[in-house]
Amino acid sequence: MFDQLKQIMELRKMQDQIKKHTVSVEQRGVRLSMRGDFEVTSLELNDELDGRTQSGIIMALMREAREQLQKEMAKAFAGQM
Repeated sequence: MFDQLKQIMELRKMQDQIKKHTVSVEQRGVRLSMRGDFEVTSLELNDELDGRTQSGIIMALMREAREQLQKEMAKAFAGQM
């Protein structure tokens, strides 16, 4: 019983650490920041680019940020589990 409670507490602690971790990626003046729980916290657009171009860049930045977060979290928690 205590082992399960301890595991739950450790998981909650890990969730809190994940939420605090943030990455920022940029491409052609478009900047995106994403938290470890994959919530986008900021998005800065480039007024010199048209909407279609920015849309494609945003999608690429979201993939890049997600991949970067996954790699960093895997490294950070590899020894803890």
